[in-house]
Amino acid sequence: MKKTDNRINKIILFETLVIALIVLLTMLKLNTLVSLLFSASFLLVLLHLSLIMTKRISELGVAALMIAFASFICVLINAFIKNVSISPAYFKDVIFFLSTIFYLYIADETSVEQKTAEFILKANLLIAFLFPLAYFFIPYEEIAGAMTLNFTNPNLTGLWLYLYILYAALAFIALRGVWRIAAAVAFGFDCFLLIQTQARNAMLAALVAFALFLLVRFKKKLSFSNTFLFLINLLPALVVPLYLLLIQPIIDKGWLDFLISPGKPLDSRVRIWSECFEKLKGSWLCGNYAELSGNRHNADMVLLCSFGVLVLIGVLTYLYVVMRHASKKATEKMQLYSLAAFISVLFMGTGEGVLFSGGIGIYLPACSFLLLANGNYELPLPPKPKEQALGKYRR
Repeated sequence: MKKTDNRINKIILFETLVIALIVLLTMLKLNTLVSLLFSASFLLVLLHLSLIMTKRISELGVAALMIAFASFICVLINAFIKNVSISPAYFKDVIFFLSTIFYLYIADETSVEQKTAEFILKANLLIAFLFPLAYFFIPYEEIAGAMTLNFTNPNLTGLWLYLYILYAALAFIALRGVWRIAAAVAFGFDCFLLIQTQARNAMLAALVAFALFLLVRFKKKLSFSNTFLFLINLLPALVVPLYLLLIQPIIDKGWLDFLISPGKPLDSRVRIWSECFEKLKGSWLCGNYAELSGNRHNADMVLLCSFGVLVLIGVLTYLYVVMRHASKKATEKMQLYSLAAFISVLFMGTGEGVLFSGGIGIYLPACSFLLLANGNYELPLPPKPKEQALGKYRR
């Protein structure tokens, strides 16, 4: 048992290292190496998964395998209907999707201990400093006046920054001494950089995260209600019809004009989602993977477009169970803060689909919040008794 746990800890170390290198090499525009590391992240997830499943396969693990089977069947049916030639490249977006599904299961089954939890926080805090370093020392391009730091677009840059703002916030809450000072510095810099990306969805998700952190801070019960988790899980699916129905009256009234920036009108998702619904006609059950796979700027639209309504319902149920498990396991505020960070990732899915559609490995830091939420550790460490501190000083 101990040997397996040590192996899992090493895999978590390598997963974090891969993400750090992906971020750094993306900023340096070494895209070939980024692609290789992105592929390596899938292999690490498979290795991590095999170590978990060799011990036991829980009901959630069976559900993950059923989702994987159903998604492959839907994709194959779609290829037959659309007369699309099947090649390894055809399954690329399925692999992106299943990497997230399997890592959610890994996070649910992994109970990280004190040293590993501290490592996750400290390592991701160091990654958070890569963004200001790139801002000052690495030339980058702007798109419509928005900062990219050499990511493919400002929105993706904003999503990465948003995740590491949350890691800096968690590190500030959990760590002490120089690490806490470093967390405050990283938090300030990354918030400034997030504003430079003009990534509205990432900024809104960050605000939701901080609202949830405040809720946890003053919350007496160490859990979120099942009703709250159920509703937050449905939010990305509910936003799409509400947006299509209400956005034009809102634009006409000018209520949200302050959110408009060059190249980013308020109705930017109307054409994308309307086209998706048009191409889904007759394909609701299994989706239209051949024509609609990829980022549909909404997590649930990615699932519906690629794999159909049955897989969408399966994944929503799966996500709800994952969050409910984490909520029930929480014995410390830090675990609930980490779950709150992950819940904000689901909110981010209202306007972005990268959690299920790749995002050059963004699923790893996003789902790692659940590693912390399901952990068995005590952070922040309680202060030492005054007597013990005085005795140490005398010696």
